[in-house]
Parts: sequence; structure tokens; C-alpha cells
Amino acid sequence: MSHFSKMRTRIKDQALLEKCLRSMGYKVEKNVDIKGHSGKQRVDLAITTGEGYSIGFKRDLDDVFQIVADWYDIKSMGKHAFAARLGQRFEEMEKKILREYALKTVLQKTKDQGFTIVEHTEEKDGTIRLIARRWKE
Repeated sequence: MSHFSKMRTRIKDQALLEKCLRSMGYKVEKNVDIKGHSGKQRVDLAITTGEGYSIGFKRDLDDVFQIVADWYDIKSMGKHAFAARLGQRFEEMEKKILREYALKTVLQKTKDQGFTIVEHTEEKDGTIRLIARRWKE
């Protein structure tokens, strides 16, 4: 029996998701199986982390991506501190992915509407500040 956990996101655009994962330094594989404790799960996209496990992204019936991973092996090893650290990394990674996805979405939408980004800064608290302009003739 596999122990895959699924977490729903608000991500719908696969191309933007791929772009943000690559910009974060991950190698992205399409339409592959990720392995779990005693099974595997087919996903639309997968990335491999440095800890030797894969995290998948799979569309649900509402056309929204879910993050898919199997934590059973890690937790069953009796290495609770290790599992806690991986869980924390997973949460941090999820936040980074969602943040990068949101940024890529805003950048694409502004470009589609004829705007040019003239300033892009990141504040110390992590806030992203964009200034966009559009010239009308």
C-alpha cells in the first residue's frame, strides 16, 4: 500500500509551473511515475530533491495541480528529526513555488496587456515590488 499525500494548490498553468520550477533550479520531468513506500504514482510533472525522493504535480478534476509526495519511508525510518527537517523543507519549497508561480503569472499578465516592467525589486521582508508602464499612442 502506498502512502502518497496530496496537497491541493491554486496552480492551473502548467507552463508557468514548469518555468518557475526550472528557475528554482529543479530538473522537471513530464508524465512520469514517482516511487513511494510500496507503489508508484503517475504525475504530470516531477522534480527530484537532494534527499533522494521525488515530488510530483498532478492535475485534479478541477484542472488544478496537487503536490504529490510519499513521506511514509522517511517517517518509518525512526529518524524523526530527519523527517521533521524534510517536512519543513517541503513547506518552505511549497511557499517558494507558489510565490514564484504568482510572480510569473503577474509578469505574464502584464506583458499580455502591453505593459513593460521598468522596476522589479524585492524588499527585505520578501515583498516583491513591480513598476509597470504602458505607452499609449
